[in-house]
Amino acid sequence: MCLFVTIIRFLFAFLLCPLIQGSKLNQNSEKKIVEELVLLMLFCGTD
Repeated sequence: MCLFVTIIRFLFAFLLCPLIQGSKLNQNSEKKIVEELVLLMLFCGTD
């Protein structure tokens, strides 16, 4: 279950990142997505 969620999050970030990189105002959003993915992987690792 957790792996499934992680895959969806990665796909979501992969689709979103090009859009975020396109506008320089949203650099904080890109950082937030990366941090969220890292946290998610940490939670999955302890699961």
